[in-house]
Amino acid sequence: MPRPALPALHPVPLSPLSRRLALSPAGPHPGVFYASVAVETAIAEAAFYRLLFFAESPATPWSVNPSQHTAFAVRYGSAKAIDSGAPAVVTAPQALDPSDRICAVPGSRGPGARGGIEIIRYGSVRDPEHRANVALLTCRAFRATDPAETQSWRIRLGPAGIQAMREFPKASLEFGRDAFAADPRLARFRWER
Repeated sequence: MPRPALPALHPVPLSPLSRRLALSPAGPHPGVFYASVAVETAIAEAAFYRLLFFAESPATPWSVNPSQHTAFAVRYGSAKAIDSGAPAVVTAPQALDPSDRICAVPGSRGPGARGGIEIIRYGSVRDPEHRANVALLTCRAFRATDPAETQSWRIRLGPAGIQAMREFPKASLEFGRDAFAADPRLARFRWER
C-alpha cells in the first residue's frame, strides 16, 4: 500500500498519522489521531490509561510525583464525517461541525470499512459526562498546521483515587476509586501498594 503524502503538520498531531499500524486482519493501515472535544474528557481518558498501566503492573509502586501532560487543541473538520451517537445510524457521510454531539461506531470493522470517512465522533465511556471523542482518520481533516492552544496538566494516582490539576487557568478534576470500575481490566485493581 503506497504511503500517502503527509502535510506540514506540527509534529504532535502528525505523529500518530505518520505511522502504519498492523492491527487489522486486512493488513497495515494509516494511523489514527484520537482526541476529545472537551479537555476534561481528554484528562479522563489519560487518567484511565495511567490507571490501566498500574493495573497491568501490580507490583509497581505509586509514583512519588504526578505525571506531566500537555493538552492541546487542534482545528479540524470534514464533509466526510459520521456521528456514531446520532439517534439513527448514519449511513452516508455528512458535514460535521466540531461543536456537534457524537458517540461509537456500530458495526465498523476498522479502517478498511471507512468508505472515505475522515472523522468519526463518538462518546467517551471514561468521561462521567460522556462527552465526545473524535478520531481523525486522515491528515486532510486538520484545518491548521499548529495546535491552537496548549494547557499543562499534572495527574496524580494514589490509594485514594486520581487527581488532575491545571495551574493556569486553575482547574482540578478528581476520579474516585470506583470511577473506572466498570472496565473488567480493573476488576481486581490493588489500590494499596
